[in-house]
Amino acid sequence: IDEVPDSSWFTNRILAREVSIQEATRGPATSPGPAAGPMTVTRAKPAGISPGFVVQDSAGVTWVVQFDAGRYPGAGTGAAIVANRIFHLLGYWLPEYHLAELQPEMLTIGPNATTETPSGKIRRLDRADLEKLLGRAARQPDGTYRMLASRAIPGRVIGGFRYYGTRPDDPNDVVPHEHRRELRALKVFGAWTNLVDMKAGNTLDTLIQEGGRSVVRHYLQDVGSTFGTGALAPREWDEGYEYLYEGDAVWKRLVTLGFYRRPWQSVPYTEYRSVGRFEGDEFDPTTWKPRVPTAAFLHARLDDNFWAARRVMAFSDELIRTVVAAGRFSDAAAERYLADVLIKRRDRIGRGYLAAINPLVL
Repeated sequence: IDEVPDSSWFTNRILAREVSIQEATRGPATSPGPAAGPMTVTRAKPAGISPGFVVQDSAGVTWVVQFDAGRYPGAGTGAAIVANRIFHLLGYWLPEYHLAELQPEMLTIGPNATTETPSGKIRRLDRADLEKLLGRAARQPDGTYRMLASRAIPGRVIGGFRYYGTRPDDPNDVVPHEHRRELRALKVFGAWTNLVDMKAGNTLDTLIQEGGRSVVRHYLQDVGSTFGTGALAPREWDEGYEYLYEGDAVWKRLVTLGFYRRPWQSVPYTEYRSVGRFEGDEFDPTTWKPRVPTAAFLHARLDDNFWAARRVMAFSDELIRTVVAAGRFSDAAAERYLADVLIKRRDRIGRGYLAAINPLVL
């Protein structure tokens, strides 16, 4: 009663049962990652701004690989791995992510590899394109690149889902998305991890065969823009505090010649290159905002937030530190700091949402 059933949207994991350290570290992965040996580049990365491309490994498995921005080694790939493990434990469908090392000499360009120019023209991918992509990526002292490898999601891709309405081509999709608790709950989960980039473009629906029938499975395809870093650099100072456009705040800054101040302008950040701007002392989950208003979040009720907060509070300190360690940060102080901030933000979510409904629950 009042719970979310297992479905093609959501699977009950943390809080519903005990979660092992091994499961937390593994996340949604079902394989050991890209096979050793040469990789064949088949095309440029279809979306996103981080450097990367699509490859086939020596076993013929397709992977989307992406790299850290040149000035921020470990940031984008580490954040993506940690967030991938967290949202998997929370119950969502996500792609299989792995960290791996890439030697440039392992790459060959497939005969039909293509890229898209800024004007939208499709042309053959060549070695110069590959070198340009790698030139934007962080290279390690031994000459290798740390890469995030995402395995192709199973099923036939039919596009992303929206945070409102239903899919007209899916007869099973009968509940408007803005009224789905598992989507409303992302307001709390997003606040905890600072996942500000909530949009349809970061989701993916695929048609799979399950139990002898066709089912649309709904994935959070990209949860990497989390914590204090984006794909290319640390977060902007106001992300998590304001929408991209807030007319009232813009007007007040204009008429006061910039003297109108908001709380985010005085937040004392402790910045690490691999973590960016992320803090837990000034964080208020009840006022947190993604980049743009999201229909499911605007419909979230106190009981939705309560449901989500219980799952956040189910992450013990040990579990949080285990999940953060999966990001394999080279700076031990940065890894410790990220875990400390997640613990602080977890506790603030508990204080902000549990008592609003019923502080005494089983």
